[in-house]
Amino acid sequence: MCARVPHPYPRLAAEGWISIQTAARAKGEEFPFAVTLPIDGLIGSCGVVRSKEHSDVFEIGYWFGRPYWGKGYATEAGRALMDWARRELGARTFTAGHFADNPASGAVLRKLGFIYTHQIPFFGLARGGVSPSDRYIWPNGEETGMEQAHASH
Repeated sequence: MCARVPHPYPRLAAEGWISIQTAARAKGEEFPFAVTLPIDGLIGSCGVVRSKEHSDVFEIGYWFGRPYWGKGYATEAGRALMDWARRELGARTFTAGHFADNPASGAVLRKLGFIYTHQIPFFGLARGGVSPSDRYIWPNGEETGMEQAHASH
């Protein structure tokens, strides 16, 4: 279901991705984060990529191991990620997408306040081809809910 991750995912590809992400983070372009649990360790990843056209627009993405689907981890990580990007990077608008045959990812985006905009053909590395992708936007100035919770503490 990931656009930027091959399947199977060989170790060399993972090492290359880490190198690319380190350089992109240093340039202020991409900000990936590991999502971990105390006992399980790494359960997934989420991150933001800065738009090349608008410095305050970021695309979010995430993936989680199959045992962690449907447990709220993607929504929790997405909220934290968006709040961090607004606070640390000045993000005002977010975009996101998911392959049309992955409605669970769309449910996560809607829980985060994203609004469906349109469908486009999109290349998926794991799929090795183009598939329909539903695109979303999170409009300027709205809160994810997490910021209000933090503000009350």
